[in-house]
Amino acid sequence: MSEESALILAIQAGNTGQVEELLLTYPDLIHARHPKGFSAVLWALYNGQPEIAERLAQERSDLDIFEASALGRVERLAELLKEDSQQANSWSADGFHPVGLACFFGQPASVQLLLEHGAAVDTYTNNPIKVMPLHAAAAAGRVDIVRMLLRKGAPVNARQNGDFTALHSAAQNGHLAMLDLLLVYGADLDVRSSEGKSPCDFAVQGGHASVAERLQAAAVTRRVILRPYDPAWPIHFRVEVSKLVSLFEPLLGAIYHIGSTSVPGLLSKPTIDILIEVTDLAGVDQLTERMFELGYEARGENGIPERRYFVRAVRRVHLVHVHVFQTGNPEVHRHLVFRNFLRRSPKMADAYGDLKEELAIRYVLDPDAYTDGKEPFVREIDRLATEEEL
Repeated sequence: MSEESALILAIQAGNTGQVEELLLTYPDLIHARHPKGFSAVLWALYNGQPEIAERLAQERSDLDIFEASALGRVERLAELLKEDSQQANSWSADGFHPVGLACFFGQPASVQLLLEHGAAVDTYTNNPIKVMPLHAAAAAGRVDIVRMLLRKGAPVNARQNGDFTALHSAAQNGHLAMLDLLLVYGADLDVRSSEGKSPCDFAVQGGHASVAERLQAAAVTRRVILRPYDPAWPIHFRVEVSKLVSLFEPLLGAIYHIGSTSVPGLLSKPTIDILIEVTDLAGVDQLTERMFELGYEARGENGIPERRYFVRAVRRVHLVHVHVFQTGNPEVHRHLVFRNFLRRSPKMADAYGDLKEELAIRYVLDPDAYTDGKEPFVREIDRLATEEEL
């Protein structure tokens, strides 16, 4: 048996004494590789031997992108990405991306750096297990990393081998915090594994009663769903407006895209908010039936005096809100000033997005509490926007 083969077997067995003896006798073994082509450092990590991995890496200044990512060696990782940022989307000998390794081995600083250099969050591994970074992070129970990936647009309902999703993983492991985060980002409750099991089935099977109860409640409750900013939202707005213009034309003053989907870069519920100014609010009440034909439910004032509010929803998910005010109503000006302030203030928009995510996770099955929680921050933005106008 070669020294390299002996090292690979010692690592697999977790025999630290033998590993140390081999390294002392044959120092070059720190560069040893598994027969499948990946390094001994990664082999140690794959076998749950982080101490051995660190021992193999400690005398090396030439760690590759995969080793540096998995070990969390951010300085080395930064060097490699500076030399060639395309390495962020390279493949290891066994078919993994650097970001996937960083996710699975719980290295948030590595994940962040890789994402900043363009690491893809929607690419499967090039091997039979067919996982995306989100699957790796969910399997590792890393809520912090899952959150990073979702904020970057990772597909929450992507399926790995066996048609298993991240929600299946959270349910199987009884990870309630992970579950709530995935629910906020639109995880599908009805998705089935290749065995025909739903996430709730896995929760029940694992004896995770609180997780099963949360999934059952989510199936019958309107939940708060957020999405990273989507450049398609302004297009959706224009498509919807094309349906509404002819309907409102006799009364129409102006139509505006408002709300969070109108602010580039802002985390938002995927609901297009449309504000319509009309010359005669009373005339809008005559349009209720025609709005119904377009899929809208009339909600009257719905808490704001002198407004007519319409909602288009599918399976409790609100797709479009239409807010109608008569020209001259101060609410028109307030909505536009709010929108324009956030468009000019990326830091405030980011803070607003962070607050929305925090509240959404806390109140994922209570949209009213989510809205109430935003109110103080919204009022502060209103104040700052008004001051800026003066």
